[in-house]
Amino acid sequence: MLKPNFHKKSKLHTSVNDLRFIFILLSRYPTKKAYGVTTRYSAKALKDLNYQTKIVTPFSYKPENSEVDIEIIGNRVARFLLKWNFNTCVKFRFNSFLLIYTLLVRKKYNDVNNVLWCRDIMFTFILSFVSKNRFVCEIHRSPLKLQKILFRILLKRQNVIIAPISNFLDNGFIPHPSRFVYAPMSVNDSDLEFFNSYKMVREERIIYVGNSSSGGIDLNCNLLNEVAFRVFHDHPEWTIDIVGTSKEVFVKKIRRPLASNIRIIGVVDRENIPEYLAKSKVGLVIYPNLEWFHDSFPIKIVEYAAAGLGIVASDTVSHRRILNESLAVFFNVESVVSLSNQINRLIENSDQLEALSNNATAWVKQFTYRSRVENILNKLI
Repeated sequence: MLKPNFHKKSKLHTSVNDLRFIFILLSRYPTKKAYGVTTRYSAKALKDLNYQTKIVTPFSYKPENSEVDIEIIGNRVARFLLKWNFNTCVKFRFNSFLLIYTLLVRKKYNDVNNVLWCRDIMFTFILSFVSKNRFVCEIHRSPLKLQKILFRILLKRQNVIIAPISNFLDNGFIPHPSRFVYAPMSVNDSDLEFFNSYKMVREERIIYVGNSSSGGIDLNCNLLNEVAFRVFHDHPEWTIDIVGTSKEVFVKKIRRPLASNIRIIGVVDRENIPEYLAKSKVGLVIYPNLEWFHDSFPIKIVEYAAAGLGIVASDTVSHRRILNESLAVFFNVESVVSLSNQINRLIENSDQLEALSNNATAWVKQFTYRSRVENILNKLI
């Protein structure tokens, strides 16, 4: 289970200091994808602590209501190298873009007071050797092949803080403690306050929040539909809400008609998701146990925990790294019987459901965006 060091009181105060934080993205911003959400709220948390912050991206429509300044750099280069509608020389074109983008960022931001918050090992590696800046390298996957070599060198760089989202780095990578900190998926303090003050009675609802695919792997919609039939048979008053996936996509992926107790909410703005979570009792986390997902930290886990849901998660390497059996019940991946049995047990055992809910709400208080950035700041100051 992930145990970041969030229990200590911060020594920080909210007066402005000289550090400026520049979040460097290699893809579009804003976006509803997890990288956009974590970038947005991490930057906002730093701004709320009175630090200057900015998000840099090659692609953006720069919304007027953005809480943090957005700057577009390298848009023409990105459009030329990354927007072609064919798969020829993809790696060469991306690496060419990366090199040019690095030089453009270095030219624009090359000051000892800048902290560049990056999400790509190669980008951080190149820039850390040619720039006066300090860096936060947020790691979402175990490095492989060339990145593994670059990462070993990066671990020794005095101006780089390594910030993995979970404890997936193996013993082959030993970062210096003063330059290493977890940066897990997080929730806003305002969301915790909303759930804490929510007074409406929860309904007999199970909820799944997520897109129809992740990492190129489709959501097992048929699993959810078959489980819904089984839940309806034993507990017809319970419904399953699917948030983030369209009805058209969902129906195409199931083998028989849509279960009557499934409600397809469709795609909603992230700001509206807490309203759906607050009305539910059980939250589903469904990912396969494929190697690609072993390093994952689904943001829905902390969102469910903040809402006080009883979490039912597929039994995978990544979920076991993050959760334990006091925080969730686990089911066999892609097993209709296993998932429906775990749901029915929680429905029929209100004491267990309440215990999971209470444990989750206590645990998630560590995982706020403010805590996330303060732990980084403690390594920088």
